[in-house]
Amino acid sequence: MGIISVERANNLLWLGRYSERVYTTLRMFYLQFDKMIESEKDEFSDFCSKLNIPVIYTSNEDFISRYLYDSTNPDSVLSNLLRAYDNAVVLINAGCYDFL
Repeated sequence: MGIISVERANNLLWLGRYSERVYTTLRMFYLQFDKMIESEKDEFSDFCSKLNIPVIYTSNEDFISRYLYDSTNPDSVLSNLLRAYDNAVVLINAGCYDFL
């Protein structure tokens, strides 16, 4: 294995960090999901406070939809997956895929 530049090491770090963030967030989300779909109460606010994210949602349904799939929301699962993907693409385009 050759030497990895600082820039590529940085891309690897962020690829791993965003991937781990998605994994950890989804694990916590699944624990709260059943409560959200069965409750009339806004269960999402407890989840948001646990993760220290802003409570910008209007209902459980709005939270589920926007928190998972809104690419314009920097806290959403999709936006974190896209950031991980962007770092992976940079590494692949640089020819660093032999160690991925």
